Formats: sequence, C-alpha cells, structure tokens
Amino acid sequence: MPDTPHYEQQYLDLMRYIWRHGDERIDRTGVGTRSILGATMRFSLADDAVPLLTTKRVYWKAAAREMLWFLTGDTNIRELVRQGVHIWTDWPLDAYRKATGETIDREAFEARIIADEGFALEWGDLGPVY
Repeated sequence: MPDTPHYEQQYLDLMRYIWRHGDERIDRTGVGTRSILGATMRFSLADDAVPLLTTKRVYWKAAAREMLWFLTGDTNIRELVRQGVHIWTDWPLDAYRKATGETIDREAFEARIIADEGFALEWGDLGPVY
C-alpha cells in the first residue's frame, strides 16, 4: 500500500466527505448521525501497528476484549463484565434504575449480572448496538 495516504489523512478525508454528502439519520440516542454506505479505509498492520483515532485514553486489553466480543455477535454485557470490561455497563444500569427505581451502584449491578444468569438475560442485554 505504498500510495495509500496515512490513516489520519484517510480519516479526515472520509469525515469531510460524510459531512458534505452523507445522509442524516435518527439514531437510538436522539442525537442523529450522518452516514454513507460502504466507505473503506486501508492501512498497514505491519510491525504490530493498529491505527486508532480517539480523544480518550484507550486501554488495549479492554479494547481487544470488546472487539472479540463484537465478533461473537453477543449483545449481553455479562461476558465483558466477567473480563473486567465496564464500558457498556452504564446503559443497562440506567435502564434498570429507571425501570425499578432501585439506586444500585455499578459494582453491585455488575456483580449481579455475573452471579445471576436470569438477571443478566433481562438487564444485561444491549440490543443492537452496532
């Protein structure tokens, strides 16, 4: 891929294209998105490099576990929580609090997700996230 632009430039070019030509869509958050179909970016994974663009600190082990979880097609946080990955807990925890009125903290909620399969089935499923 010698003629391929640096991944950061590819990303900027794609974002510019989506902004100018993308379709506006309503999403589950109510914020909305702009999107296009079938966009691709190409980059080398040589030398164990993984292109990552973010404004936050990324913990590689948690990110890798999340990626592998996505590949399984699972939408329940139980397996992630078992592995110490907490990034998806807030949504089902918030839904549980609203539905039950219980003021459970994240740690107690996650402990119950792990210990009680029925609870995990009812309250740990995210539905279609991606």
